[in-house]
Amino acid sequence: MKLLVRYIALMSIACMFGLGCAETSKPTTQPSGVRERQDAAMRDPFGYGGSTEKVDITGGDITKFDKQSFKRDVDSVMNP
Repeated sequence: MKLLVRYIALMSIACMFGLGCAETSKPTTQPSGVRERQDAAMRDPFGYGGSTEKVDITGGDITKFDKQSFKRDVDSVMNP
C-alpha cells in the first residue's frame, strides 16, 4: 500500500513538472510579411526604437528651455 501511495505521489509530481514546462504560445510583435518587414526596417534601420518625431532646432537661444527635449536627452543617456 505504501508503495502505491509513493508511486502515485511521484507520478503526480512528475505531471506537475511536465505541465509547468509546457510551451505556451507567445504573441509576436514582428511583422509577418516581407513588405511589412521592409517597411519596419526603413522606419528604424538599426533597431534603436524610440520616437521618430521631428525635433525643431531653434538656433541655440539659452533663455528658452525645452523640457521635452531635455527629458528625451536625459532618458537616452540614463537608459541606453
